[in-house]
Amino acid sequence: MKTFTVYHHPLKGFEAVREGFSWPGFFLTWIWAFFKGLPGIGWRLLLVWLAALLVASLRDPVSITMAALGILCVFVLVGLRGNQWMRGLLGKQGYSIVDAVHAESAEAAISKARRDEGLK
Repeated sequence: MKTFTVYHHPLKGFEAVREGFSWPGFFLTWIWAFFKGLPGIGWRLLLVWLAALLVASLRDPVSITMAALGILCVFVLVGLRGNQWMRGLLGKQGYSIVDAVHAESAEAAISKARRDEGLK
């Protein structure tokens, strides 16, 4: 079972963010950031990708290794911090925390939080 933090906005409804490592963020990095509504982070991640490609285009072993390590660091950073960035975004958008819930999916977490809090 996974742990989700469930948020509520009076006009936008409910959102659930999983606690821990963000696997979609890890694998999709800048694409994930844009999709999740984090354009500032998305642009920075994309610039790091482009810089790494530029360094790798030098085609010497040290440049390629440095580019690969840079990209690996980006993968890990987004995986570790992605869900934290999402929680911050929801707070800035006016969402408030309803509850932390153990559930199999975000939808199940929202349903359980609604039921526990008596919300519709």
